Amino acid sequence: MMVYPGLSRPILEWLATYQQDGHWSSRLTLPAHVGTHIDAPKHFMLDGESIDQVALEKLVGEAVLVDLSHQQLRAISAAHLQSFEDNIRQGDIVILNTGTYKKYNSKDFITSYPYLTLDAAEWLVERRIACLGVDMMAIDPLGSKESPAHHVILGAGIPIVENLAHLDQLDSPRFLFIALPLKVTGGEGAPCRAIAVIEEE
Repeated sequence: MMVYPGLSRPILEWLATYQQDGHWSSRLTLPAHVGTHIDAPKHFMLDGESIDQVALEKLVGEAVLVDLSHQQLRAISAAHLQSFEDNIRQGDIVILNTGTYKKYNSKDFITSYPYLTLDAAEWLVERRIACLGVDMMAIDPLGSKESPAHHVILGAGIPIVENLAHLDQLDSPRFLFIALPLKVTGGEGAPCRAIAVIEEE
């Protein structure tokens, strides 16, 4: 599994095997921010909500797809998002498709993913969205010490779902999005299983 530089990879250990014990049992050790996961406000805010305090209404609801995958962007600014303004409603879960997930298993997935500029993060907060989902492993540039986009988004109480995949399979601009994290008491984030539910016409 590809992980953000400095994080350890997940480890699966077998504690019991069917051949020896008649059943399978395992221990999974992993950082909270690998694979598809949710950043709670606590991730960057001293008094931010922990993952068990994030209202599920922010993580389950109507979503809108913002497809930037054909633009080959490095920095996503407010100007790039403004053309989608009429589609984004207050309380929406906004899903950014940059096409980055297609680079998984390559160096570019880690070193040259798109990121949000400060004005893009502020623009999203002004729209009063419920949640932001992205197909990158972070919304700030690799190695950023200030992490302005994280501070702005999480500072507004908006959780971030990172490392989404298969966004090109979405053939509808609006759909039901569900991302349920592990309920880790006091945690700053947690892995999740994210799905889109599209009603057939």
